[in-house]
Amino acid sequence: MASPQQAVPLPPAVPVGSGHDGHRQLSADDVARMQAEIEFQVEHAGHESAHQKMALILVGALIASQLIFFMWKRLHNRSFHAATLLGLWLVPAGMAMQAGNVRFVTIWVIYSILNAAVVYQAMQVPVKPWTPRLVYKWFAVVYNACHSVGMLGYAFCLLSFFHVPLILHISSIEDEAKLFEAGIVLAFYGLYFAVCARDLVVLLGDRMAVNVGYHSKEGFPAKHLRSNTCAICGDSTDLVEPDKRHKQNCGHTFHENCIRGYAIIGKKDACPYCKEKIDTSQFRTNPWDTSIGAYLALLDAARYLLVWNPIAFLLVHVLFQLFGLK
Repeated sequence: MASPQQAVPLPPAVPVGSGHDGHRQLSADDVARMQAEIEFQVEHAGHESAHQKMALILVGALIASQLIFFMWKRLHNRSFHAATLLGLWLVPAGMAMQAGNVRFVTIWVIYSILNAAVVYQAMQVPVKPWTPRLVYKWFAVVYNACHSVGMLGYAFCLLSFFHVPLILHISSIEDEAKLFEAGIVLAFYGLYFAVCARDLVVLLGDRMAVNVGYHSKEGFPAKHLRSNTCAICGDSTDLVEPDKRHKQNCGHTFHENCIRGYAIIGKKDACPYCKEKIDTSQFRTNPWDTSIGAYLALLDAARYLLVWNPIAFLLVHVLFQLFGLK
């Protein structure tokens, strides 16, 4: 078999295909294409085994990476969330800057500044009584906004996919393509900024609970909790209306914004004081809260897609290079 460096002999004349007996010589372009095809076949001869190795490496690396991420999250949850948050915050922004995406960078900068102000308040020691309510209320607003933007993008994608505007003679094919593109952008923005806020509020919730003093990393309360004191913010529950506070099965009472943010947004399932399981049914009073819960589950999946899956595929690429596979 000829090697890529050897000249490939010109093929014999072939019929024109017009139904006549005459023949013609292939053009220079035809010869060049055929020679390139032959060289390609020679270069990739025997690559079937290499492709099998690549498939095994791909599957093995993806399974191993997912196991590592799972064990990391299970054994060192705080460091896992911190690393995830750092990757979420910096990697997409860096890629957007490199690509010159001014729109995303502008929104990211504004979003980062607003969150920095909230983080500053949450990190103060001692924690002011109104700070936890401010933090959880802020992130509740962020979640509602991200949820709305994401659902709007999803609706745009569905409308364009099923050609609803075209059927109703509202827009053309070109406009539908633009609508679909806008839907993808909105859905991504809704997921991305919601995931960032989700991971940030988890870290801030733990920090504030420790600083307030009714929660400790060891699980034992740092000080006695009075019956009319919210264990999340440390403020009195007598200062709000009865329908704005919630008493759990363990007997501890919380402000509505505090416990709603702590349990639903912060995704905590135990009382910060006694560690008894929180009953969230009493403040899931409307379908919106249920949809937010489903949306949070979607955010957990989006986190892997945005941060850890790219890292896993980068690992696969490095392994391909080490084994000389293309």
